[in-house]
Amino acid sequence: MKYQTILFDMDGTILDTLEDLQSSVNHMREKYGYPPCSLDEVRRFVGNGARVLMRRALPELMTPEREDALLEEYKAWYMAHNCVRTHPYAGIPALLLGGIYLLWRGHIDWRIPAGYIGTVVVITAIYGWLREYPTWFAIYHLLSGGLIIGAFFMATDWVTSPITKKGRLIYALGLGILTALIRLRGGYVEGVCYSILIMNMVTPLIDRYITNVPFGGGARHE
Repeated sequence: MKYQTILFDMDGTILDTLEDLQSSVNHMREKYGYPPCSLDEVRRFVGNGARVLMRRALPELMTPEREDALLEEYKAWYMAHNCVRTHPYAGIPALLLGGIYLLWRGHIDWRIPAGYIGTVVVITAIYGWLREYPTWFAIYHLLSGGLIIGAFFMATDWVTSPITKKGRLIYALGLGILTALIRLRGGYVEGVCYSILIMNMVTPLIDRYITNVPFGGGARHE
């Protein structure tokens, strides 16, 4: 069989959040008189968003009349307890060292990872402050999902990223805004891959309108 496409799920590549998800699911189940679920059971529940997770964890209770209220209750509990048992996956320090090595060798431009990560952190920090979330809300978004991998190893691809320094900053800003919007207000749990794909399509426009002025090619003065 010849494969034509390979898909990578970038969610959960930095932090292992499964134990905190299990704790939050079991809090809801025990509150409404159901026995707790094992880690393997919760592992089978996750992957399609919080609403589907609750439908699988509380199938009898998730009626159209109660679904939204139960979902908000679960989200509130999880937001307050999502860093209790969460921990980095093994190999994350090596991943960060790899990104630093690429920067040191000059294979990637620091503007893209720094601008991308910085934009996500700023937007999520402001959003968390406005919604009165815990102070580590922005750090959670920094270390979860595929942000680090995307910023250092995907968004910096030479072929699909802008060629100018100013263009790369605009590219990184767009990546950060799209990722934050998808995570915070979208219906998908992760936004890194979609953001990179969208901004890859915008790259030709950035290169067209953000260009370097050749030496001696500035505006003429009469």
